[in-house]
Amino acid sequence: MLVDMNGFVGKSIKDICGKYDNESNENNCAHFVGHMLSYRLPHAALCSNCEGTQYSYADRLQGFCIRVDQIYNSLTNRCSWPDDVPTSPCIVVATLDYNITDIELYTIGTNPRKHIGIFVGQNVYNYSNTHKQVAMTPLSQFKLHFGAETTLLKADLP
Repeated sequence: MLVDMNGFVGKSIKDICGKYDNESNENNCAHFVGHMLSYRLPHAALCSNCEGTQYSYADRLQGFCIRVDQIYNSLTNRCSWPDDVPTSPCIVVATLDYNITDIELYTIGTNPRKHIGIFVGQNVYNYSNTHKQVAMTPLSQFKLHFGAETTLLKADLP
């Protein structure tokens, strides 16, 4: 179930997750999406089981996904961004063509040139690593995340 994300706009990852403080070191876009969707996968990198965590083994299983490729590649109905803007909330990924490792299945690789958010209405809720806070970015701006070469991909919410 998708939570109301408007209340998260402007918040840092520390405000959202008390398990893993990687704000200064890593990309938090997937970390944000993982929390918004309460999304965890077997054998995935979770915020509670990353290097430096002080949690017990049992508690380490309670975190949420923090990797763009692990989230996106696990979802259904992956495709290129449609010409007709979706009317239902969905996952959107900005990447570059060379990071798409299987064009038929729309699988993405581990190249760091990828960014994930949740599309609702005409906006993408995503974690701005530059500003270190949740942003509500118009789709027209998100489409240019990596400049004119940006490729957008879509997937259904879990």
